[in-house]
Amino acid sequence: MATITIKEVARHAGVSKSTVSRALNDQPHISKTTRMQVLNAIEELGFQPSIFARNIKLRKTNTIGVIMSRAIIDLARNPFFRELMDVVESVLSKEGYHFLFTTIDAHLSRDYTLPKMLIEKRVDGVLMIGHMDDGFLSKLKEENVPFVITEDYSENVEIETVITDDYKGAMKAMRYLIDLGHRRIGFLGGPLQYPSIHNRYQAYRYSLEENGIEYKLYIDTSLDYNGGYSAGKKVLDSKERPTALLCANDWLAAGTIAFLKEAEVKLPSEMSIVGFDNIPLAKETSPPLTTVWASVEEIGRIAVERLFIQLNADNPDRLPRKTVVPMELIVRESCSSPL
Repeated sequence: MATITIKEVARHAGVSKSTVSRALNDQPHISKTTRMQVLNAIEELGFQPSIFARNIKLRKTNTIGVIMSRAIIDLARNPFFRELMDVVESVLSKEGYHFLFTTIDAHLSRDYTLPKMLIEKRVDGVLMIGHMDDGFLSKLKEENVPFVITEDYSENVEIETVITDDYKGAMKAMRYLIDLGHRRIGFLGGPLQYPSIHNRYQAYRYSLEENGIEYKLYIDTSLDYNGGYSAGKKVLDSKERPTALLCANDWLAAGTIAFLKEAEVKLPSEMSIVGFDNIPLAKETSPPLTTVWASVEEIGRIAVERLFIQLNADNPDRLPRKTVVPMELIVRESCSSPL
C-alpha cells in the first residue's frame, strides 16, 4: 500500500499543505471547521504523520523521551544508571507511558540541535540523565519542551532537577575515615566539571582542611572499573602512599580493589576504601565495600513525578525547582583503622 503524503491530504481536504501542517501541529490561525476538514481527511485516507497520529487531537503521545549524557558515564557499564533506567521504566509503565531512549555527547549538545524525537514531536516530555550544556538546556526551554534533569544541575539556567546530596554524602564518608584515624586519604574521581564529582571532591578537600590535614591526593581517572584499576597503580606509585581512598563511585572502587589485591596490598588494614552508589557489586567485592548511598528508586520516582507535574501544568515556567535526595553511609568491611 502506497504511503499517503501531506500533499494528498491537502488535496483531499481542499486546503494547502501549510494548512495541513498547522492542523497537525495544533497551531493558531486556523479555524475549527478547517481543522476538522484536515482531521477527517487524515482519517479517511489513513494518513499517519508519526507514531502519535492516533492521539493527534489530544496532542498526547503517552511517551517520554529519555536522553542520557555519554560524557559522564557509559550506561552499558555502570549499574547505577541501569538501575535508574529500570526504575524510570517501571514508574512510567504504571502510568501508562512508554519511553524512547537516546544518548548524546555533552560537548555535541552545544550546537543546540534537538534530538529527532523532539523535532518530530514523538514525546510529551523529556527526562535527562547526566551533564548537559547550558545552551542546550536553554534551547529546550525556548522550545517549551517539558523536561527534568537528574544527576546534574545548572547555575545559569533555571531548570527542574533532581540530584543527590553528594556534598553531604562525601562529608559523611570523610568523617567516618577520619574518625577511624586516617590522616592520609586520597580521592579517586573523574572530570570535576560534572557536579556530582565536583561536589564530592569539594567535600573531600573541606574535610581535610577542617581537620587540619595537609595531605591531599587527587587522581583523575575514568569513572569505571578499568579507571579504578589503573588508578590503583598510581596510588601505589605516589610519593606518600595513602591509608584510605574515597572513590567517586563503586564501579571505580571495585577496579581499585582488584588491582590492590593483585599487588598484595592487605585490605582494609593497609588500605581502606569507600565508594559511592551502593551498586550490587559493592556487596560482592572482597572485602565488601563501604559505600555512600541514595535511593535510586526515589530519584527515579521524583524525576518522573516532577515531569508529570509540568505536563499537567497550565504554566510550567513557574515550576522549576531543585529536589535534593539525601545520602547515607553504608558500612561494610572495606575500612578499618590504619596500622
